[in-house]
Amino acid sequence: MELCRKSARNSKSYTLDRDLLIYIAWQLEVTTNQQIGEKFGLTYSSVSQRARVIKEKLHKDKALAKKYQHFKSLMKI
Repeated sequence: MELCRKSARNSKSYTLDRDLLIYIAWQLEVTTNQQIGEKFGLTYSSVSQRARVIKEKLHKDKALAKKYQHFKSLMKI
């Protein structure tokens, strides 16, 4: 997460991975959008927007959905 705040420009794949992590954190509802945004260097409204965009993409992109499932499986304890 520290890399998210330091880099001025991110690649598309990096941004997509970041947005997936934001979406998972948002979906789990364990923290506020403000707190998620602080971790990724975004505003609370950007967190909502990123979550909405990823949610829409997950329904259309099977590769993204697979990556999402992989990320979620890494977080299970």
